[in-house]
Amino acid sequence: RRFVRQFEGNTGRLVVLALDDAQPKELPPGGDPSAPFEAAVSLAASAALALLRQGFQVGLATSGAFLPPGAGNIHASHILRHLALVQMRPAAEIGAGNPVLPAALRGAAVLRVLQGPQTPRLEALRPAAGRPS
Repeated sequence: RRFVRQFEGNTGRLVVLALDDAQPKELPPGGDPSAPFEAAVSLAASAALALLRQGFQVGLATSGAFLPPGAGNIHASHILRHLALVQMRPAAEIGAGNPVLPAALRGAAVLRVLQGPQTPRLEALRPAAGRPS
């Protein structure tokens, strides 16, 4: 809920979730190599649904696709379908840096969904308009 409150001041109420879908260079010892990625996908789904319930328009960016922000149950199902199908990609195939957004979305807040060795995390890549970083 804390990340939702952080973006409530955005007059456009646009949020883009940028999912880290790069395969880690170092795999966890003895664990499932896809577990950190699957946990990040789950966090992205939870964040998207929470933001949509709060009235935000939510988009999704991965290394291979961009789903423009939208709202409502149909858009939620599009996000969930995309997240169900997304796969890790070798880091060498993915350009470094932040997701490139269309000019019309430059005022949107961007939340990066990062894989972690223990748990995934959300990071504000670009805060909502009018909010200090």
